[in-house]
Amino acid sequence: MLEFRDVSFSYGQKAVLRHISAQIAPQKITCVLGKNASGKSTLFQLAAGLLGGYGGEILLDGRALGAFKPKERARHISILPQWRAIPQLTAAQLVAHGRYPHLGPRHVLTQEDQEKIRQAMERTDTAALAQAYLSALSGGQRQRVYLAMVIAQDAEIILLDEPTTYLDIEVQHGLLAIVRELKRQGKTVVMTLHDLALALEYSDALLLLEQGRLLASGATQEVLASRKIEAAFRVGIYGTENGYVVRPAHE
Repeated sequence: MLEFRDVSFSYGQKAVLRHISAQIAPQKITCVLGKNASGKSTLFQLAAGLLGGYGGEILLDGRALGAFKPKERARHISILPQWRAIPQLTAAQLVAHGRYPHLGPRHVLTQEDQEKIRQAMERTDTAALAQAYLSALSGGQRQRVYLAMVIAQDAEIILLDEPTTYLDIEVQHGLLAIVRELKRQGKTVVMTLHDLALALEYSDALLLLEQGRLLASGATQEVLASRKIEAAFRVGIYGTENGYVVRPAHE
């Protein structure tokens, strides 16, 4: 289980996170909500061990996150960041990078590694793109390849920072269907989504941030019932037979 205990973080004199305490429910999908600059991406970078110098504690299965060596930590937690370079690699080469935490001293892919790569690309419908360079792929295709890399890493906790940004709605739902399948297979998924309706539809639990503070956390329906999401975003949220509708509060 991933746990934050009174976690604070600043960039210089600018406080970004203030006294965050929360537990991430294992084998569930948790969505972190908040407006831009609320601290979501910083929280993800801290959880992945990519930032240090924070106050408080971050625990993984009761052990301080900082006590894990990088490769050991990467066997437990994987992250798909919001902003990524487009390296001159084929899709298969990129997905193979997900196996790095599991490689021995010689960094040679084993038969098991190759099978994990194959399964990840099949699961994300990217096997046919194996020899294509990332620069030649569409945004949706590239996003699925990056997700395949994260799946190949085979960590029990998967952090996805805005995985649906700039994707068509059909592609968004396809990617989130894969996320649901990962949960069914026992993975813990934590993600951020700008689309509140999608976040409510696909999440089991929510963390709501505002200006670096935690406003609410818990099961999706409990947080929704508190009306704190509507107050933070100044919207009205309406449940329908087909999901949720989000409108500006003045409408």
